[in-house]
Amino acid sequence: MLDFLRDDFNFEVSLRLVNDLQQQLRISKIRDFNQRCKSLVLKLFTNVVLNYIVSLLESIDFDPWRPLDLQYNQFGKPFLMVNGTVLQFNSSSSNDIMSIVVLMNSGGSAVGIDLSHSRQNVSTTKFIDEFAPIFDDVELTYLQSISNIQQQYIAFNHIWTLKEAFTKLLGSGLNIDLCQFFFSIKKPVELAEPEMGNDLISEYSLEWNDQIGINVDKLAAQENKFLVSLPSKRFTCVSSVLRTGEELPVIVSIIHQHDKLKIRSYNIRMLKVISSS
Repeated sequence: MLDFLRDDFNFEVSLRLVNDLQQQLRISKIRDFNQRCKSLVLKLFTNVVLNYIVSLLESIDFDPWRPLDLQYNQFGKPFLMVNGTVLQFNSSSSNDIMSIVVLMNSGGSAVGIDLSHSRQNVSTTKFIDEFAPIFDDVELTYLQSISNIQQQYIAFNHIWTLKEAFTKLLGSGLNIDLCQFFFSIKKPVELAEPEMGNDLISEYSLEWNDQIGINVDKLAAQENKFLVSLPSKRFTCVSSVLRTGEELPVIVSIIHQHDKLKIRSYNIRMLKVISSS
């Protein structure tokens, strides 16, 4: 995508696919080229994903650039209404991967997603000491129980994605003390890379690890405003791996408020989608 968007004509044509002049202006004013491209692609990616879901729900032809009437909750989190169905969604990005989770017929509940990075500027040996303040003792004990430093580093990244996914579910961002909730991981994620098709949009399978618990007692005792606003205080945490074979595996974690949900995963080749428009 970056090579494609380096061409000024390709960038301008892609920018026009954003059906909002204010959004176009905001994106075009971003000085850093990589951030400008990332912001544009994430906006287009969101449109593609949501319009694909809309086409399935309404049994209509798929138009990736159909305007979307997004609404927002009291904390500014967007959602979409389709024929009385509430679509809650949340997005995250890694170095060169973007993901969006869409919760169908959420009933007012929320969802959060986060990806780890295959390349990052975090010490591979001092990460526990550097980030100890964000962890509960349960999480620190879990990390310190892993003797292999590489596996320990992967576990650290796994917990980080869970922390981020939960703050995004709450809508708090990082305006919350990350050690005020903690995760109990009964088994690590399996480092198996899924097979993805080469079609414009192709469904594939992920092995989801659901042996993950979350404790929010401290937040509940504080009557945290983000937690209080949710219809339920029950959460389901799942994680998997999107990519291996680089410096670090790319871990995806999703947190939602339903006991069991069928998760369907799709790979979208954004370059193909944009260049064919």
